[in-house]
Amino acid sequence: MGRLDTMFDDPQVWGVATLKQWIDGYETTRFTEIDDRTAVITSEYNMDSVKEWLQKNTPIINLEKR
Repeated sequence: MGRLDTMFDDPQVWGVATLKQWIDGYETTRFTEIDDRTAVITSEYNMDSVKEWLQKNTPIINLEKR
């Protein structure tokens, strides 16, 4: 996730230093890294907002909802 974490290069602006911290900061939302290219994001009720933000603000190629 290192490449995505570079977008948080100013923690004072974002309030976090990594994508994991940003996602984990949403209530009921958790980020679990599987390997250097795959992560699982779970959320009780914020998934649509998280997915929308990721699509607009990150270079993520594939988001799958299961």
